[in-house]
Amino acid sequence: MKHIIFSLYLTMGSLCPIAQVIPFATNEDGNIVIKGNINDTVPANFIFDTGGGLNVVSNKFFKKIKNSAIFQHYYSGFRHDGDRLDFEMYLLPSITIGNYKMQNVVLGVTSVLDDWSMDGIISLVSFENIPITIDYVQKQLRIETKSSLRKIETTAQVLPIKLHQFDHFSLDIFIPVCIDGRIKLDLEFDTGSSPGDIIINSRFLQALGIDTSKTKNATRLTPFSKKLLREYVATIDAVQYCGLQNRSLKKARVDFKENIIYDGIIGAGYFIEIPFTIDIAKKRILVNQVR
Repeated sequence: MKHIIFSLYLTMGSLCPIAQVIPFATNEDGNIVIKGNINDTVPANFIFDTGGGLNVVSNKFFKKIKNSAIFQHYYSGFRHDGDRLDFEMYLLPSITIGNYKMQNVVLGVTSVLDDWSMDGIISLVSFENIPITIDYVQKQLRIETKSSLRKIETTAQVLPIKLHQFDHFSLDIFIPVCIDGRIKLDLEFDTGSSPGDIIINSRFLQALGIDTSKTKNATRLTPFSKKLLREYVATIDAVQYCGLQNRSLKKARVDFKENIIYDGIIGAGYFIEIPFTIDIAKKRILVNQVR
């Protein structure tokens, strides 16, 4: 399940006093897979998805934990292609990933994940006040302390981010990306996509001087509303992370899709080769120069 805006509330501190490391694996799509527990006793497999917005579980998995859940409210969210999804929201005592425990968690429940290979999604809203490093090479999520964050700051480049947030219920981040030296867009940074994914609203085709009569194109159905949308595929000479030196993707494949609800989406891309720290409180990603 990708590119869905969800909602969540949980209570957490600002910085963990003790460094914590959460090991992960990657699946065939390049997604981050984390083992966890609900309420200390029920094991679960999650995708860590920076584009997810909310912690969420499938309806099938929710049956295992329903007795400990307290209904909160309903919430509606949207996929990147405009499809609407409706969720029931419940309060749970805790979710633990690695040795990191989140308490008083409100999560969404949906049947659209019932045929998925994972039990649910852990989103960035879980780390709203806690900087977290993603290291694809070491296959680790590292929750930073004040001292470890200061050390990272001494060598890192800074990539500013923008937040799409609804109270404490929903959180996605957007990064500035320069496309072919022509336009600057704010693309949702989404580890729930394949790392190489770059998806841009097809309205920008003309601004980039792309002749659609000479471009690969196809039609596709959205998975839920079954809308028929057109998609164009082009090769862009350079996709640059604006403001970062030597951080670009050359001859990158870009999918231009109709009906995108924002500028576009970008996967982890270049960052799978080097650790990076998401610091939501200071609205930045620290791109580490050394390991």
